[in-house]
Amino acid sequence: MAEKIVKLRLDYKGKPLDFAKKGNGAGDIRNKWFIGSNKHMFWQILDSKFPEKHLFLVNKKDEYFLNILPSSELTCKKGGQVVDKGFLKSKNLLSGTQLKITPDMSGTVVLTKDWSINFEFVDPFKRILSPEEKQIISLYSRRAELAPSEKKNRNMLLFITLFTLIFLFVYDSFLKREDAQTNTIEESFDRIIAQKVDAPRMPTRAERDRVAKQEDDQEAAGEAAARQQAAQAAAQKRTEGLKALAGSLGALGGEQGDGGRALQAATTIRTIKARSFGDSGGGRGTGAGQGAGGSGGYEGFGDPSLRAAAAKYQGEISRGRIGGGGSLTDLQGKAIEQFRGDASTIKRGERIASEQALAALRNLERSGQRILKENEIPQGDEETRSAQEKVNQNIGKIRQRLASTYNRFSSTKVMTGSINFKVAFDTAGNVSVVPVVVSGDDFERAFIEECVRVIEAAARPMNLAGKGFEFTQVFRRG
Repeated sequence: MAEKIVKLRLDYKGKPLDFAKKGNGAGDIRNKWFIGSNKHMFWQILDSKFPEKHLFLVNKKDEYFLNILPSSELTCKKGGQVVDKGFLKSKNLLSGTQLKITPDMSGTVVLTKDWSINFEFVDPFKRILSPEEKQIISLYSRRAELAPSEKKNRNMLLFITLFTLIFLFVYDSFLKREDAQTNTIEESFDRIIAQKVDAPRMPTRAERDRVAKQEDDQEAAGEAAARQQAAQAAAQKRTEGLKALAGSLGALGGEQGDGGRALQAATTIRTIKARSFGDSGGGRGTGAGQGAGGSGGYEGFGDPSLRAAAAKYQGEISRGRIGGGGSLTDLQGKAIEQFRGDASTIKRGERIASEQALAALRNLERSGQRILKENEIPQGDEETRSAQEKVNQNIGKIRQRLASTYNRFSSTKVMTGSINFKVAFDTAGNVSVVPVVVSGDDFERAFIEECVRVIEAAARPMNLAGKGFEFTQVFRRG
């Protein structure tokens, strides 16, 4: 007789709910059997006071043990007789909360008020076939013999299938490949001819900038020629006036008995000071030719070509070593200073920042407001701290937009260097940006103007009325 196996039955309010037995199928007991209040348990005990997971049954060396909770109640029978916990302990079947169950035992473990588990040992189920069932199985467990015509048809189908596969392989490997290649070449040639279109070539950004620069140079040359003609006419007029004055004074001196001594021409000197191109303000002259700041010198705001020219020629201009020219003397005929060269060859720098932006920055500096810098710790009054926090939060977004603008412009011309941007807000919240090239001499004017527009658009929502901040952006490829 086969060995008995353990069987468990889950009861809810005294009614059977589910069964589990020793076996290898889904839902069968193997070496362990868990219960609990967790919804993922196979046997879920719907009671919040019950543990989420509890090892109820365990198999050790073909022996079964029940782990009974202290709050559970146990009713047990052995050999058909009801036994208590004292009897089980005397037989070494109950140790603490662990109960060893044998094939002659059965019982019930009450888990909670409504839930209980019944255990017992039963004989394993084995299906015994009747003679009629065995005969039916032996009759239909194998295929019937094919008739000669069926065998012939089967062999014909197999031959046709094999021949079709061989033909498809040969066609794909040898025949189809040559035809496909020929058709592909012919169709490709026809497609190339059909798609050939002679479209007019559009000028590139560099070509457009070159044409615009030539037009600006021509306009500047025309203005310079007009100014030079006006200056020559004025000089000629002054010379004629001096000659007339000298004749009159000479005649007057002869009448007064000074021996008719010739009048010495008094000449004043105007100093040309070569300023650093990119600084604000202009050079100043001395003597009668002294000019106001910004009008008597030559200045530039971040123009790379002017900065390069200044670095190359400003020393030569200050020492008077360019070209040839005449000397100047004082009233006693002593040489005062010698200047050679044509000052008109020095080009006036183009301002990238507008007069409005420069005025807004000067007003902000005169008001005593501190220019905020990025990543500084917010200090001062509440308004200044709030402004510093906004700068720290938005400066990263502005840098990303400037990087995108640089990538777009540098695709046609490589530009490398750094630019300092000072952003000023007036009391009405209007934004002004003053760019100053710190390093690099190949930035396009259109690129710097686009950077200014990007910063104005990005800084306007910050709403820093009466404040300002500055940062330096490094532009390089990679």
